[in-house]
Amino acid sequence: MTSIDKKEILFRARDVLFEIDSYAELAQVLEAKLYSGPSPSPIRLREGGYVPGREEELIEKINACIARLRSERNAASDLVQKAVDIINAVKGGKKRAALRYYFLCGRSAAKIAVLLDCDEKTVRRWVENPLF
Repeated sequence: MTSIDKKEILFRARDVLFEIDSYAELAQVLEAKLYSGPSPSPIRLREGGYVPGREEELIEKINACIARLRSERNAASDLVQKAVDIINAVKGGKKRAALRYYFLCGRSAAKIAVLLDCDEKTVRRWVENPLF
């Protein structure tokens, strides 16, 4: 596997983890809408009237979201494991930590620099060329 392939795996893993997070948050938002108070609940009109089928519609959306989340997690597990293996092969503890924070935890270079007590430019250099 070339270094370009490894770098692509790292960035794809980062993207897929963000995708999973977005599905998880969407499921929470839909659940909150379903179980929110009487007004302005998505189930009830502002006048307090009942909208038939609204609960079923929201439950179907939640179930579809959860199914997509499961599918994404299953597809991502191999990719994330490859990313972990690539990062573990990198020399230098701080650099490995920075790569884990960036690619697997979704942290920004600025936050990583603070966490690792190093320069933000250094973190950006590590992330842009993770295998060198």
